[in-house]
Amino acid sequence: MLKSKRFRKMQTILNVQNRLQDVIRQREKEGFPFKPSNLFYRGLGIHKRRFGQFLRNEKQPTLDELARLANCFNVNPKELF
Repeated sequence: MLKSKRFRKMQTILNVQNRLQDVIRQREKEGFPFKPSNLFYRGLGIHKRRFGQFLRNEKQPTLDELARLANCFNVNPKELF
């Protein structure tokens, strides 16, 4: 069965590696479950909806947001590119 062009494009988007998700998964493997609260989002300075867009690869964080995320997860900002 032939797959539509739109379906192939969606598959490509879904296969893109998301470094932020990788960092979160790594932290969960280390025994720190990721259950963000409103306090987490306020401290990070990024709204819940925008953070979700980063996780789903819908939007890219600004350099300032990238720095805050790296600081929050205690990683080098280059690891999130």
